[in-house]
Amino acid sequence: MTTSPGSKPALEPTSAPAPGTDATKRLELALAGRYRIERELGTGGMATVYLAHDERHDRGVALKVLKPDLAAVIGAERFLNEIKTTANLQHPHILPLHDSGEANGTVWYVMPLVEGESLRDRLQRETQLPIDDALTITREVASALDYAHRHGVIHRDIKPENILLHDGRAVVADFGIALAMSRTEGGARLTETGMSLGTPHYMSPEQALGERSVDARTDVYALAVVLYEMLVGEPPFTGATVQAIVAKVLSAPAPAISALRPSVPAPVDAAVMRALAKVPADRWRSAAEFAAALRPTEATGQQTTAPNVPVATQGHAPAARGLGRFAPWIIAAAAVIVATVLAVRPGPSSDARVTAAVLPLALRTPTDLPLNEVGPLISIAPDGSFLVFVGPDPEVAGMTALWRRSLDRLDATAIPGTRGAQRPRVMPDGKTVQFFKRMAEGQGNARFEIAVGGGVPTSAVVAVAIARLRDGRVLTLADSGLNGFRIEKPGDAGRQTLRPGAGEILARYIDVSRDGRWITRARRTGQTDSIILRTPEPGTLHAVAAGVSPTFLEDDLLAFRAPDGTLQVGRLRADRSGFVGPPVAMVPNVSLAGDGNAVYSVGDDGTLVYTAGGAVAQSRLTWVTAAGERPVPNVDSRVFGGVMLAPDGRRAALSVGALAGGGDVWVAELETGTFNPLTSDGVSSRPFWLRDNRTVTYLLVSSLTAQQTAGASAIASRRAIDTSAPADSIPGPWPDALVDELVWSPDERYLAMRTRPRGGAPSRDIVVRRVDSDSLVRFAAEPGVQERGPRFSPDGKWLLYVSNRSGRDEVYAESFPSGGNRVQISLDGGREGTWARDGSRVFYRAPDGWMTAARITLGTTLTIGARERLFDASPYLANQFIVMYDVAADGRFLMLKLDPQPARTDVILVRNWVQQVKARLGR
Repeated sequence: MTTSPGSKPALEPTSAPAPGTDATKRLELALAGRYRIERELGTGGMATVYLAHDERHDRGVALKVLKPDLAAVIGAERFLNEIKTTANLQHPHILPLHDSGEANGTVWYVMPLVEGESLRDRLQRETQLPIDDALTITREVASALDYAHRHGVIHRDIKPENILLHDGRAVVADFGIALAMSRTEGGARLTETGMSLGTPHYMSPEQALGERSVDARTDVYALAVVLYEMLVGEPPFTGATVQAIVAKVLSAPAPAISALRPSVPAPVDAAVMRALAKVPADRWRSAAEFAAALRPTEATGQQTTAPNVPVATQGHAPAARGLGRFAPWIIAAAAVIVATVLAVRPGPSSDARVTAAVLPLALRTPTDLPLNEVGPLISIAPDGSFLVFVGPDPEVAGMTALWRRSLDRLDATAIPGTRGAQRPRVMPDGKTVQFFKRMAEGQGNARFEIAVGGGVPTSAVVAVAIARLRDGRVLTLADSGLNGFRIEKPGDAGRQTLRPGAGEILARYIDVSRDGRWITRARRTGQTDSIILRTPEPGTLHAVAAGVSPTFLEDDLLAFRAPDGTLQVGRLRADRSGFVGPPVAMVPNVSLAGDGNAVYSVGDDGTLVYTAGGAVAQSRLTWVTAAGERPVPNVDSRVFGGVMLAPDGRRAALSVGALAGGGDVWVAELETGTFNPLTSDGVSSRPFWLRDNRTVTYLLVSSLTAQQTAGASAIASRRAIDTSAPADSIPGPWPDALVDELVWSPDERYLAMRTRPRGGAPSRDIVVRRVDSDSLVRFAAEPGVQERGPRFSPDGKWLLYVSNRSGRDEVYAESFPSGGNRVQISLDGGREGTWARDGSRVFYRAPDGWMTAARITLGTTLTIGARERLFDASPYLANQFIVMYDVAADGRFLMLKLDPQPARTDVILVRNWVQQVKARLGR
């Protein structure tokens, strides 16, 4: 809130430091010559507001000082970087940002001093406003919001306190402040301060549930609450506690304005009711649409509808009439405990209406799981009566488990016996669930079955995908795809094996038509995923589309996720050689799981469940120091899988196209940003520079069988960056091993490799080969221990790596080539270890995400000095297996900054979706 000296403060003073206290004196000293603090105007949950004098421009200003505990949680530098967005918003109804900064740990920002009062002041004085005044204020605020939304900025905290009344017009304050809080690491940690983003009375349902990714419709909702309060005298949802208010926001319908103030025109009442819809898709799409609907005498071109009337949008099903809510431990993640919830019940089979709902499910998985181990996270029962999904294990931190949510209940229940489970699939009988998890050392992925109520898992089979045919046979995709399909009946000795074609890479998802005559899956060749149909018998194989995760809806209806993210459905020809007509996009944006499969499931009753979102997160090549960051120019955000600096620091080689499994190697000129591909085969990754600064070696990605398809013994290639000559091959260590990392010693006499056996679970060992003799040494290969991330010291006498021999990941250095002299570098856990260029320090990521440096003295022994926490590296791409950053000689870190991507905790449920598909396809 920004106010004038003579107005009534909208925020009641508390114990915030007043002028003259030590904290304020320090701030005054830091701002001397720029701003002179005169007195405190008020304080709120986020900041204390001071009347100050701008010495340079000789004017009064409002100086806001962020609360110290909040500033500590958010991070001063990142907060200030984000609120710069506000300075670029120039609109007559937006209060601009004059200045901002940090002084002695205190974060401050400056806004104009508004002569007038806040809307809260006026409401406290008048309670209800004249209808024309309320509509004028709303339209002016809507104009400001529409402008900001078109510039990619969402306010997130619209309320009467942030609407100032100046010279007969409304001005919106604190634009971008809530955005800054949500985008920093503090947005995920506000519960530590007892705060949440937004104000309970004005929070949209999606904000109340902790969604950090919101759009214009969230601000439309809050503005509708403000208009409701101006007309009625109080917000639509009130209560004695925050929990009571939030419960009503999530579940209770708003009382009609006309019932409380009959003089309000019916079109205005209807427009507000639509803006207050629980589901964003039911609201006005923009603030401009909402404002137009508030002019009942003008032709808006829009129909004003109350939320109990579905608002159809072209190409999409009508949105739900309510939200499903369950499980207090899930809702607690949104920093509120909801006592009242709304169930989504299965509709009667005779009801063919298409309806949709948003269900909050715990789809987050532990962050230390390998990306390529987390597959599709949800499955719906054939009759559409319940869901099974992946969530956190209720007893063991860092582990997954399966949860069951019946759609006629308000809660979800963990399924006993599913600890460590991934990729659930409800079987056709509706009584059992299959899932996958890692087996013991060297035994591969295994498929289990368990009763939906839990118990002891049965039928362990080493596989990566499996489907049950309706005649009882089981179709199995063997681990790594090298052994093809197996079709068998439980208990039968006979087995039919279908091997993949040359160069095929098999995805971890297969499906079988209901008549059992066709198998569908995705096949990758290079970087292209193709939807494949084949008969159980060898000989007939058709590629019908590009995409992943194909699913038979009926024998001739096939759904799949297309490369643009849409969920498409097509009708197949009788011979299954292709589609009768172009497939139709039915859902605009279906998310991908870590293993590259789409997160959706369709029941036999025609119900669809899916999560919305893009593919694997993109990142941006960025220079980072403790003082700040600077993006590398002209290198756009992409899906990067690692980066390594050339010895002279002028170039970087990057894995592009995938975080796990496939991609290509590109080379960036760091001064100019010139960025060119070194490979184009779709199976190259994890580059390593040789000492000539001109040659790069790169791995042929083993997890996609590329090491087999590239040649019986090839594991990697070597190529000059000018591409003047073809790449030459680097032979592998032995026939039964795959290589997932490869680095050279400084003198290029040795290769250190992380290996694992073919066809089994990773028994990750570090193996060293002497190039001139091809002799091999299992350097770090303790049974039952996982070693990874090898890096030679600059003098070549020590090998750095990560091992879990202590029960958790730690960074170790071991003497080389003799071995045996081992020193633990990290103390309380560590990953992604690498050396400073001069060997004086070892860098690694601590478990809390902070980049840490340990001082090192090298010699015949290795001595560890002080350890220092450098900066919070959690915004930058990390990986538990390989080092995802590099360090220049001058101490700068070259890192991959993750693009903002919301955490998906909701699924969308659409009843009678297959019926809608048939209607779109003409049957």
